[in-house]
Amino acid sequence: MTTYRYMLALFTGSIAYLLILYRFISYSQRNRLPGSVYETFAVVALVIGFIVTLGVTRHRYRTIGFILLGVCVTRLLVMVADYRHDPTSHNLAPIEFVVLCVCAAPAYAGAAIAHIVDYIRGQRA
Repeated sequence: MTTYRYMLALFTGSIAYLLILYRFISYSQRNRLPGSVYETFAVVALVIGFIVTLGVTRHRYRTIGFILLGVCVTRLLVMVADYRHDPTSHNLAPIEFVVLCVCAAPAYAGAAIAHIVDYIRGQRA
């Protein structure tokens, strides 16, 4: 069951990145995205972290790592595709990954909230 949860986390992280940050627009247009888009991504990461880890008894935070991995792998694939069009793009690639991981970090808060909800449900049972 945990393997499916890891795969779901990887998939949802990738899809969230593609639909919210990548949006199938050019590199120059992505550079001009407003800060609210990144805030939206952070909120979606929090919700994904909550949903994916709700009811998990073990390896809750490892599952969140797969969300971040999905985001980073998808970003890497986008960078490779962008590089084919313009080799000078993404000259600050390591910083881009740091920013993405910081934006996706609220997924850990979602997992913590799921942990609290599971604890409360366990106390009432």
